[in-house]
Amino acid sequence: MELNRRDLACGLIFAALGLAFVAYAWTTLPIGEAVAMGPGYFPIVLGVVLMALGAVVALSGRSGPTVTFPPVAWRGVGLILAAVLVFGLTVRGLGMAPSLLIATFMAARAAPQVRLHSALIVSVVLTFFNIAVFVFALRLPYAIIGPWLGG
Repeated sequence: MELNRRDLACGLIFAALGLAFVAYAWTTLPIGEAVAMGPGYFPIVLGVVLMALGAVVALSGRSGPTVTFPPVAWRGVGLILAAVLVFGLTVRGLGMAPSLLIATFMAARAAPQVRLHSALIVSVVLTFFNIAVFVFALRLPYAIIGPWLGG
């Protein structure tokens, strides 16, 4: 019997995350009942579903051919992580528009085949879209330009 290590690893990761959700919710949150759900009810249900999905994926890895993992795209991992951190650290100071523009540009550049002008166009369009949705349509109290830029 051959083992598909990718499916096995993904299934075990899903099951471990599901178990972590269940353990956290079970030990720290009131669960309640089906008719009067507490804040721990949904994480427990989600965790059990995630564990079941992990078991199915892990068991399906028993029948497939052995697959080797491709190399990790460290540029993409680093830029996506940096984009999230930059947005989180600058959104209050720079405001939503500049922070989002910088973060989406960094995330777009994570793929090596994306050209500079394409990343800039995507960043500008996503920034305008997000401001239109979150600030104007939903009326969330986000500063478009923050205090670091005189807003």
